[in-house]
Amino acid sequence: MTDSRGEAVTARQALVMHQSALYLGLHSEEFVQKADAPFAISAVALTPEGKRRAAQGVKLTITRSRWDCTGLGRCEAQDRSPGGGPHN
Repeated sequence: MTDSRGEAVTARQALVMHQSALYLGLHSEEFVQKADAPFAISAVALTPEGKRRAAQGVKLTITRSRWDCTGLGRCEAQDRSPGGGPHN
């Protein structure tokens, strides 16, 4: 965007639209994991300021989703819940 003199005019503002007292995330030691090999993931809890906190009363559920997009431009989800299907 430019002003009447042709000079660039920009503005930017960041807003937190979902403020919470605690943010949860997953952290792995490796940036890239080896294919078909187990790797460790740690659960982390952070304050909005980025300080680590204990996450009490938190339950983690991991679901693997696979999409099959081989048929005529149509994709179908093939969800696998923990303990179900071939992706244990």
